[in-house]
Amino acid sequence: MMHYRRIVSSRLSSRIVEYLKSLGHTQSAIAKLLGVSEPFVSLVRGRERSLTLEHLERLVDRLGIPLGAFFISLAEWRDGAKRKSADPLVRIMKAADRADAAVLAAPAKPKRKAG
Repeated sequence: MMHYRRIVSSRLSSRIVEYLKSLGHTQSAIAKLLGVSEPFVSLVRGRERSLTLEHLERLVDRLGIPLGAFFISLAEWRDGAKRKSADPLVRIMKAADRADAAVLAAPAKPKRKAG
């Protein structure tokens, strides 16, 4: 059975690595944050490999920030300007973070007993 991983574009993957480097993270630290090897990070930076959604989930979990907030920061870094709260990207990312927080805070549904 073939498993499909949800792949992030190589361009975005490379940009994420560059952003983390701009924050002062070393290649070794980035590898640890992503749960990959340093050579893999180098390949991502050179757009020869791409990150997966699992890598991004691990990254934001280890950084301790919501995924939407991470992407807002990434966009601001790329653009060199703070985004306004009315910006569609900001509104969508903040809504996604609120929805994610609500799902995580919701009590688990009890399992049904087999009849």
